[in-house]
Amino acid sequence: MQQQFHGFWMGGFEGADHRNGSGTGLDANLANGHAGDPGRDYAALVAMDIHVVRESVGWRLLDEAGAAGLARLRSQASTAAAHGMQVIWTLMHYGWPARLDPLAREAEFITAFAAHCAQVCRIVRDVDGPAPAFQPINEISFLAWAATSTGLIPRRPA
Repeated sequence: MQQQFHGFWMGGFEGADHRNGSGTGLDANLANGHAGDPGRDYAALVAMDIHVVRESVGWRLLDEAGAAGLARLRSQASTAAAHGMQVIWTLMHYGWPARLDPLAREAEFITAFAAHCAQVCRIVRDVDGPAPAFQPINEISFLAWAATSTGLIPRRPA
């Protein structure tokens, strides 16, 4: 049987990027320092013999940053590969572009999410390193509850 992941233990960095109930846009990777120097974090994981990491792409942030966001993603994937890290990419970690409403215009949301997923896959597949894995939506049941039954994650920004 072939091993799917490059180790038993996995590292990860909080990457929520949604707008909270008061409309404030979150960037957990920036707040926790990981966005500033992912190589430092990958080196620390390798020193503990950890070679698998979960990373959140941050759909809202990627969309807002445009070409600069795509370049940052490519750089991050290259940095992870340089450290021998196998990345499990989370494609949506609670946040989505402000122009979309997942409940009012479902078809538009699905089409946009599929395009986002394809774009991320194209970028990371071109990086020479351990094979990536993908988690389409982070904690989907929590997201569904938070977006429909609470004010934690508003469907549309305030």
